[in-house]
Amino acid sequence: MYGLERRVFVDIAKQPELVPELNGIKAEMLDLLQVYGGSSGSFDSYASRFIAVIDFLMLQAADDVPPPPALTESRWEVPIALRVLLGAFAAAGKAIPADWALAWAWFHPEVAVRTAATRCTEEFTRLFRLRYHQRFGDGFTVRPGAAKVELSYTTCRSTQ
Repeated sequence: MYGLERRVFVDIAKQPELVPELNGIKAEMLDLLQVYGGSSGSFDSYASRFIAVIDFLMLQAADDVPPPPALTESRWEVPIALRVLLGAFAAAGKAIPADWALAWAWFHPEVAVRTAATRCTEEFTRLFRLRYHQRFGDGFTVRPGAAKVELSYTTCRSTQ
């Protein structure tokens, strides 16, 4: 993981033409999480945060609106990409698409996601999209708030 962090924070930061490598680095981190996830809470935390940073960097480099973060069982932390994109929709006065609204509700700390939604995520997603489009069409707009999204990251191997 140390080498991947270095590649992202040093090499890619200095050479923007390397940004396409982020997809491969994210895939590798997801593979590592699948193999080693659950065996170490520390690794799970570092890996998940690193993936969130990669998502953020990919979002910054994207020309079009990417898909929202996956609806995961772990809902302890709102993905940075979700916070940034929702803020961008608000700042631009653009309607929030159904999939982004679902992710917003899914990760919102004050929304209780019920068992049926977590057990039957695909069916729940289809029903959410249908009802969202019936009620809001292409989506609804929100006013931008005063708060700014902050991103902080501590590398897996910090040097003092």
